[in-house]
Amino acid sequence: MLRIRYLFIPVVLLVFVSWVIHAYRSSVLDADFLLYGQSVTVGGTSAGRGSVNNPSPIPADVGHTQYAITLERTTCFGACPAYLLQIDPSGAVSFRQGPPANRREERTSTITVDQFHNLVAGFAAIHFFDLNDVYPETSSDLPTVHIGLTLEGKTKTITHSDVPPPGLEELERTIERTTNIHRWLHGDPDRFSLQSPVAGAFSRGGEDLKNEDYVRRDVYARIKPGMTPLMQIAGGWGIETRAQGQAARRRMQRVTASDQARWTADELRQALERGDDVNAADETGWTPLMIAAVTVQPQSISILLDSGAYVDQRDHHGDTALIGAASVRFNNLQMAAEVLGILLAHGASVEATNDLGESALMWSARAGNPESIKVLLKAGANPARVDRSGHDALFYLRNARDNLTFDRPLVERYNRAESALNQR
Repeated sequence: MLRIRYLFIPVVLLVFVSWVIHAYRSSVLDADFLLYGQSVTVGGTSAGRGSVNNPSPIPADVGHTQYAITLERTTCFGACPAYLLQIDPSGAVSFRQGPPANRREERTSTITVDQFHNLVAGFAAIHFFDLNDVYPETSSDLPTVHIGLTLEGKTKTITHSDVPPPGLEELERTIERTTNIHRWLHGDPDRFSLQSPVAGAFSRGGEDLKNEDYVRRDVYARIKPGMTPLMQIAGGWGIETRAQGQAARRRMQRVTASDQARWTADELRQALERGDDVNAADETGWTPLMIAAVTVQPQSISILLDSGAYVDQRDHHGDTALIGAASVRFNNLQMAAEVLGILLAHGASVEATNDLGESALMWSARAGNPESIKVLLKAGANPARVDRSGHDALFYLRNARDNLTFDRPLVERYNRAESALNQR
C-alpha cells in the first residue's frame, strides 16, 4: 500500500508540473490563454499559431432560424461616436446615432441575406454564447460596447470596453463595415477648410484629411470604405500592434510610445513584404502615407517613402501628405514638424495647394505650430501666398487665436507661432 502511495505522489507532481509549464508557455506565447482559456482567431491565424477551426453551432438550414444582431456604443469623455445598430434576419439595417436619451433620426439600409448569415457565422467562430457576459475595463474614460445576438429564441449580450475577448472586436468591425455605418458617422456635407470654426460644436466639419480627429477614428476602426489594413497599420493601429498592446495590458505591463512605434514598424514591414499596395487610396483618396502624416508617425513615413510611396499624391480635395501633417493641431507638435521635415527631404512640394488654394503654411499657421512654421519657411514656403478667398497664413493664425482666447496657454502658443511666421 505504501509503495502505491509513493508511486502516486510523483505521478501527481509530474502532471501538475506539466500543466504549469504548459500554462507558462501559453501565457508567454498567447496571453489570451490565461485570461480566456483558449486562443481564438476570426478569419485568419494568430501570431505564431496555425488557424483555429471553430465548430459552428449554426444549423445547416440557416434560412429557417430566427435571429437578430445588435451593436451599441456609448459616449466617452472625448468624441467617441455613440449609436445603436440593429440588423434583422431579412437584412434590414436600422441605425440611430447619439446616446440613448438623445438618439437622432433613424437611418436605414439593407444588406443581403448571405451577408447576414456570414455575420452570424462570425459569432459562431468565436463561440459567442460561451463567452462571459461582462469584460471589465482596465482604464477609465473609454466607451462601452454592447453586442448581442438572438438565435433560435436564445439571446445573449456581451458588454466590454478596452479589452474584449479574442475575436470579438474584429467581429464588431466586420458588422460595421458590412453595414457601412461610416457614411452616417462621417457624412457631414459641410467642407472642412480654413474657413471652418476652430472651436465650438461646429468645429469638426466633414470627412477631410485635415480633420485629424476623424482621421484617427477612421484609422482605429477601419470601417471606412476602401481603407486597407496597410492604412490602419501606417496610422499606428494595426491589428497585430493592437493585439500586442492588449496582451501587455492583460499582463499588467505598461505600454510605452516606443513599444507602439516598434510594433507598428514591424507590422508595416511585414505588410509591405507580403505585397500590400503602398499607394492604394480609400474612397476619399487617402493613402497610407497621408494617414501616417496626420497621425504623426515619423518611422512609418520613412518606411513608406523608402518602399515607393508617392510623396505628393493628392486626395479628392487636392490635399497632400504635407498639407495633412501641417494641419496637425492636437497631436505632438514637435513630431508633426519632424514629419514635415521627412516629407520635404523626400521631395514634397512646399508650395502645393489644394482645390481651395490652401497651402501647408496656411494650415500650420491655423494650427498654431511654431515648429512646423519654421520648417516650412526654411524650405521656401511663401507667407504672402493667398488662398481663393484672398487670405494669407497670418490671417488664419490671428483668426484662430482670436477664437481661442478662453485658453491662455493656447493663446501663448499662437503668439510664438506668429513670431515664427514674422521672422522670415
